[in-house]
Amino acid sequence: MTTRTDGGEASTQRTREGVLAWSTLAALCAFFVSVGWDRGPDVLVDYGRELYVPWRLLEGDRLYADIAWFNGPLAPWTCALWMRVFGVSLDALQLLDALVLAATLGLLVRLLSEIADRRAAWVGGLAFLGIFGVSQQEAIGNYLFLAPYSHGMTFGFAAGLVALLALARSIRTSAAAPPLVGGVAIGLAFLTKAEVFLAVAASSCAVGLVAVTSERTRGRRGRLVALVALGIALPIGIAFARLVSELGAEAAPLALAGTWPYVVEGGANDLPFYRAMRGTDDLAASLARMGVFTAGTALFLGAVYAIARRTSVLVAVLVSAGATVAALAFVDTKWLFLPLPIALVVLFVGGVQEWSRRRSIGSADSPALALGFLVLAFALLPKVLFVPLARQYGFVLVVPGAMLAVAALMRWIPDRIAPPGRSRDAASAAGAAVVLVVTAAHMYTTAERFADKTYTFAAASDRILTEGWRGRVLSAVERNLAQRLEPDDTLLVVPEGIVFNYVLRLRTPTPVVNFMPPELAFFDERAIVAALQDEPPDVVVVVHRPTDMYGFPFFGEGYGEELAGWIADNYRRDALFGDEPLEDGLLGAAILVPRGR
Repeated sequence: MTTRTDGGEASTQRTREGVLAWSTLAALCAFFVSVGWDRGPDVLVDYGRELYVPWRLLEGDRLYADIAWFNGPLAPWTCALWMRVFGVSLDALQLLDALVLAATLGLLVRLLSEIADRRAAWVGGLAFLGIFGVSQQEAIGNYLFLAPYSHGMTFGFAAGLVALLALARSIRTSAAAPPLVGGVAIGLAFLTKAEVFLAVAASSCAVGLVAVTSERTRGRRGRLVALVALGIALPIGIAFARLVSELGAEAAPLALAGTWPYVVEGGANDLPFYRAMRGTDDLAASLARMGVFTAGTALFLGAVYAIARRTSVLVAVLVSAGATVAALAFVDTKWLFLPLPIALVVLFVGGVQEWSRRRSIGSADSPALALGFLVLAFALLPKVLFVPLARQYGFVLVVPGAMLAVAALMRWIPDRIAPPGRSRDAASAAGAAVVLVVTAAHMYTTAERFADKTYTFAAASDRILTEGWRGRVLSAVERNLAQRLEPDDTLLVVPEGIVFNYVLRLRTPTPVVNFMPPELAFFDERAIVAALQDEPPDVVVVVHRPTDMYGFPFFGEGYGEELAGWIADNYRRDALFGDEPLEDGLLGAAILVPRGR
């Protein structure tokens, strides 16, 4: 007969808590996905491209040749492979997105568990789901992990998390798998988007610096670097070989570069939309706003913690939750992440000090992981540096900073301001209450957005739920096109609306699939017109799509004028749905047919 030791009981208790935490997060993830299913994709903007391109790849088109593509090849190739296995449908792609969401959730929880604790990881996982994973903070969808405007963003981010965890593990084990896996993840990130890869590379270098200066890697540093390098080379080499086979040796290097030629050229960087996203359109105002919100947040949290550390856990939760709800009555939730850049500077200084203090590493992988995650958070921010919001591109770019904020609020700050015991527990609980109320506020906004999406565009496995005022017009266009076009006909939609081509399974006659200002800044408009002259589309659809955020009122006014002129010279209106497109109406679309028909 044996007696269980206290250590065994504690271990069993931790196991039970871990199983409960993971089970709860899995159930919550499934719930969020079920609520967001078919409501995440925007019916008109961006996501149609994410559906159309992999379908065309399955039909034999080549990326960078038959399809003009300005990102790395990993995402469209992966989506096409997924569709080959599970069928060409929105449901299939949403399933892939849901799996990437779940994987990202698991990676973030694992990472937070190591750099903070299990409770912070659980709260951080819930915050990720409610604020970023299945969230819609503005009218246009696509800025969520369940239906991203660009799969390169979510794929690259997940790869970056794998790289951090694997490289940190390389410090404490001599096994070949962790550094090799870390290298492969870095290589995969290279094949997504430039801004994501830069952040992944920078954070991986930070972890690598800790690794090669650690006493625990003495005698195997060369092997460690070699395995990481081999891992990086594997996916890039495979992608290059495929590009050579499809495009030829001369065109393959430029295609492999993905986003980089467009980043270097910078054709779209100065568009007003991107300046506003960075906050450089009015830098003085952006800095002033950031300073005010940072000071206000610091004062608010200081008051919350001052009260919490002198009360019980229950009172701390009630006070901090009530104070946060009251504060949100006066503050728009979209500004809540403005303090992140300044907060990250503070955390980075603390992280470097901790690393320096523990140079003779005992369990140095945790400081390495925290430092790497801090660098990832910093390196992802430049695109939204002075206006970091949990919307638009921030649904990925702000995630690491937000998760670090959770770790700070629930673990790092309480550790510094309160003695162990009930006081520290109360401070941690107060931080958790703040995070959960902020998450609930974002979830409320999402629920309002989703509640408006009751109209069905398309059907069956390609169904997108959208607002009635959009769905009625776009569905009428889709039905009309289905009646007049044959499977071998071609359809051109300007300036945006490739979703019609996908839903009707109709090819567009140009490699370029959207004709918004960024695309026409990247690609030669004269070449687009020349392609249309060689193969005129059977039908043209002009959809109302304001472009004032880019500095132009509408397609054909200040940009796209040559293409718009060619359409006007060769096509006439045959049908109109909704308001007059490209004027100051709500939504409308015109169907054009060749003159003389």
